[in-house]
Formats: sequence, C-alpha cells, structure tokens
Amino acid sequence: MNGNKTHSVHFDPSPPQPPAKRNSVVRKIMLQTIGEQYEDTSLPAVQSFVASVENYCASTESLASLGKSLYTSPALVFVVDEVMRVILWNDCAVKLCGYSREEMAGRNLLKELPYLVPPLQPSAV
Repeated sequence: MNGNKTHSVHFDPSPPQPPAKRNSVVRKIMLQTIGEQYEDTSLPAVQSFVASVENYCASTESLASLGKSLYTSPALVFVVDEVMRVILWNDCAVKLCGYSREEMAGRNLLKELPYLVPPLQPSAV
C-alpha cells in the first residue's frame, strides 16, 4: 500500500426529482397578489403580498392557540364535520367518555355516542 486513498463516486443517471412542494399557501398568495411576472411587479403588489402572508401566519398562529385551548379545556369539547365525524376530541372528552382521541377520530358521533347530541326540537310553527 502506498498510502494513497481512493474515493468512489456514484453517478445516478436518473433525472433529478422536482423539489418538494413547500409553502404552497405562500405560493398561492404570491400568484394572487403579484402574479407570475415577478420582474414586472409593483411596490403595492409586493406590499399586498407581504400583508397577505402576515395575515395568513397570524391566522395560523391563532388557530394553533385555539386548538391548544380546546384540547386542554376543562369542559367537554368535540368538533365534528358536516356528516358528524369527530375531528377534535379534547382531554375532558377522553376522561368523561373513556374513548381516546385515536379511537374517536373519524367516527360518526351520532352512531357511537348519540347521547352527546341532543335531539332536534321541532320548530314552532
């Protein structure tokens, strides 16, 4: 051995993968406010873009805070979609009903726990 080190180089002939789609919401806002011609954009369009992104970020932070409050609320809180599937099941619901979040996620509340939803009252005519 002469002390020289050799290195092997691996060449991958396959075409490069497109970059992952990140920040799709920001891209959508950019297209709505600036458009596709970035070079020709105006200062008001850039300001509108920045304001829209800031509003989006603030909304996201508010929703995250609200979600945390709902999950840790001492009151029973659950959220269902339009067909009564559970999309949020808080800590109190776990304790009171005995079902974990994982057990209730996506399940129909009317079928699983109908006693949690009061019956509809006939409207006064």
